[in-house]
Amino acid sequence: MSRRCLRFLVAAAVGFSLASIRQLALAEGPYVLTYDAPPRCPTGDALRKYVAAHVHDPSRASGIRIDLRVVQSNNGFVGYLVAWDEAKTQRQRTVVGDDCADVAHALAFLAALAIDLGGYLEPEPAGPPSPSSSAEPPLNMPPPVADRPPTGSTAPPAGRSALPRPPVPRPSEGGQREPRPRSPDHLQKPMSPPGRRRVAMDVMALGEARGGLVPGPRPAVGAAFDIEAFDKGFVSPSARLAVFFSEGQVTVSRGSAELWLLGARFEGCPIRVGGTAVALRPCVGGELGSVLAYGNIPPNSGSGTALWASVELSLRLRVGLTDRAFLELSGGPVFPLNRPSYYFLQPKTSLYDVPAVSYRAAIGPGFSF
Repeated sequence: MSRRCLRFLVAAAVGFSLASIRQLALAEGPYVLTYDAPPRCPTGDALRKYVAAHVHDPSRASGIRIDLRVVQSNNGFVGYLVAWDEAKTQRQRTVVGDDCADVAHALAFLAALAIDLGGYLEPEPAGPPSPSSSAEPPLNMPPPVADRPPTGSTAPPAGRSALPRPPVPRPSEGGQREPRPRSPDHLQKPMSPPGRRRVAMDVMALGEARGGLVPGPRPAVGAAFDIEAFDKGFVSPSARLAVFFSEGQVTVSRGSAELWLLGARFEGCPIRVGGTAVALRPCVGGELGSVLAYGNIPPNSGSGTALWASVELSLRLRVGLTDRAFLELSGGPVFPLNRPSYYFLQPKTSLYDVPAVSYRAAIGPGFSF
């Protein structure tokens, strides 16, 4: 095969690939949509599907770019929408609310409305809700370049729009332009969702190091179920129910004893410091369980049970990993309410006395739903 034929085949393959990619981009949609939000907010894929499902007239979407952003403030969440039409005219809207999901869905609905209207939105009414001083400013991004779409976008190049251009308003008989199309009256104001408490449920797997059962720290495993309210402000209560298991061994000259602890723990955390990405909670809790002791003194052996009851103070640090997954570290002092003593009989030989103050530390992944 000659070099000229080989070059022709390579050029044809590259041209076919570029044509396929361009057709795929046009098929995905002629507008550009970006989205940024904290953890525990709706994901980008979910929000884009929501917008696409509410676009009723995509014929006017050519050349439109919409940037959506949600930030957390001291009083809840603030959503920003910045829209550019085909003429690169910029319009903005602001939405505030207590729940990130409500704010994100309101922004998505406004984005779909802007796409239906060719990038047009009513001017923000006087006295828009102002975000807290701790909220970040909206994205002030420059309009997309006229001769090519932004990197990674699905907007077609200028002059090659796959859909018809929106009609340009023509002057009326009086020499004035006809007004731009207006959205329905019930959509004139920003959609600020009504404030409501968001309750999240979490499940966790725990690995612990705890004292008090035998001398020195012992490993423990457990599982926990949380119910927590994401209220705005400082007071944001949380309640946890956990089950745990631990074991240990005590050895003396006469023999040894094995101890198994099975119990449940309840924790309450009235306040939260931080947001959805990183949060710190002080907590108070109590444990109730049973200790099974098995003594081995050759040639004899015996067993017995004892009540385990304690109260504790702890501090939790939670770090968000994804929209739903997180990692938590916790620990603090434990104060046993009853302090059993373990010993051998005939003759009486002391094995171990539960101390007045002990400790517990835990780490584990969790998932919110």
